[in-house]
Amino acid sequence: MVISFIGILFQDVNLSHNLISELKSDTFSGLVRLLLDLSNNNLTGMPKAIFERRKVAKLQSLNLAHNRFESVPVDVLQSQYFFLDTLIISNNRISSIPSDANILVNIKEIDLV
Repeated sequence: MVISFIGILFQDVNLSHNLISELKSDTFSGLVRLLLDLSNNNLTGMPKAIFERRKVAKLQSLNLAHNRFESVPVDVLQSQYFFLDTLIISNNRISSIPSDANILVNIKEIDLV
């Protein structure tokens, strides 16, 4: 779904409940401002370069709830440090947050439980 709102282009992509277990590094290439729901899949990780700024201009929201992550994918989110407002990664297999998770500092809404 593509929504245009006062000259700003948002791409609201909902891929939840699809049994996705792997993503390619260029899956979201060319998207401008991305609101992404990948909840309720079988993801254990993501390619490190999937959200590079040359591929995704601004990742604003990411829902990774109900997957199989064992850690917060901070290396994957690093290039979106200034733009990521919402991160939902609840109901995964995460037992601790890495001490170098500086990407989490700018996030306004986070759900880790």
